[in-house]
Amino acid sequence: MALFAKGIASLEGRLEKARTELTAAETAFAEAVGFVENPPLSFSDDQVDGLVAARNGCEGRLVRAKVEFRRAQTALNDACAAAEERQRRESLERVLALGVEAQKVVRHELTAAITGMRKAIKLMGEAEAARQELNLKLPADQRLESFEFAVLGRPGVPEKTIKTELLLKWVSANGDILFSEEEEARLLVDHRSGTAKLPRQSSAGEDVVAFRRRFFERRVVLPGTSPRMEGALSETVRLPGLDGGPPGWEPVDPGAALRMLAELEDATSTKPAERTPPVETVRPVSPVLATQEEVDRWDREHAPADAAE
Repeated sequence: MALFAKGIASLEGRLEKARTELTAAETAFAEAVGFVENPPLSFSDDQVDGLVAARNGCEGRLVRAKVEFRRAQTALNDACAAAEERQRRESLERVLALGVEAQKVVRHELTAAITGMRKAIKLMGEAEAARQELNLKLPADQRLESFEFAVLGRPGVPEKTIKTELLLKWVSANGDILFSEEEEARLLVDHRSGTAKLPRQSSAGEDVVAFRRRFFERRVVLPGTSPRMEGALSETVRLPGLDGGPPGWEPVDPGAALRMLAELEDATSTKPAERTPPVETVRPVSPVLATQEEVDRWDREHAPADAAE
């Protein structure tokens, strides 16, 4: 494409040069025509012939300039069209190559993923089934934790106490804390009488006097988290099938995983599609008819309209 760009730039320069020459030739020819149409009266016949010759020369220059301009324009148009076609072909080749590589990688990786995940699900399913069976026979303190949770789960974190302190607060008769921390900073405490007064903040208000106190424990803790697992492998994995074949894996209840794996081992992605056989259905459309008369009457009453005609 670099060579094409360089060639197009050269042709654009040629076209611009031809356009400049064409403009100059048109101007010169117009001036020459003006002189021929209105020659000075003082000119001799030879001078008039010179004007005609000059006009003819300008006309020839104009014709050549027009031809060169068209040639340059055509060459540039052809070059641009060729560049666009080359770019289209290169883009097509690039996208096709990208698609082929993507298909190759996806097929390889998906095949490996399907094989690996089926193996992992089968092995983990067998291990979990064996663990659960064994746990039924073990004392509670010896039972095994989930093997799968150790791989996929996030253990819980117990609550952690960061700080514990004892606080003495002024309280109401019911034992409720009376003052906020901001209000406590403004309290006037009388240690002799064992009281605390919160001065009023406006003329309309009243002083609040507290007579009782109470101890409180203040604890600062980091909250704990519960154990969490999004689900077993067999419940969360989803893998497509290749070539329209059965899915590599669809979410299934852990209890059914081993049965499903046994069925998948018999399925292949290259197995030809089975045609659906014709289906025949039979259903009653009249009541039970006991005599020929009933048959004839029902036939007349339900005969198609075109048959009646």
